[in-house]
Amino acid sequence: MRKISKYEGYRGFYKGTAPALMLTTPEAAIRFAIYQLLNSIWPADSVQIIKTGDKKQIGFLQSSVNGALAGLTAKCCTYPFDLAKKRLQIQGFEEARIRFGRVVAYTGLLDCFLITLRQEGLVGLYKGVAPSILKATVTSGLTFFFFEQFSNMARSRRNSE
Repeated sequence: MRKISKYEGYRGFYKGTAPALMLTTPEAAIRFAIYQLLNSIWPADSVQIIKTGDKKQIGFLQSSVNGALAGLTAKCCTYPFDLAKKRLQIQGFEEARIRFGRVVAYTGLLDCFLITLRQEGLVGLYKGVAPSILKATVTSGLTFFFFEQFSNMARSRRNSE
């Protein structure tokens, strides 16, 4: 923290904030939209959807699978912003990164995209996507699984009272 403060000032603590914000909002919007879309087309199978009164409850398999697919789709759509965010955030640590290969300086988000495209091509915008997709798939599947299970419990408790 002292190095960042000394060499980059207050602004150094906020490197990568613009792409992070540009990443988070669309990623969440895409994830929820895809999840809702998949839930609307999932076959009404008695194993997957439990009927309670006139409300349908989404089962564990449906919430897990649809959540995982939604996370995968959202990450694939927004990954270039994730890459740019990370590349902008690690700037200023050239000494520590020099042994890992080439060090590139970017002036901002657009510059990061342009340099990446020029030096690495379109495929460069998706460098390292596999672990990121794995993480997004698992965390999104678990998030929607737990959300639906807790929602189902809350509805059941409210209906029984």
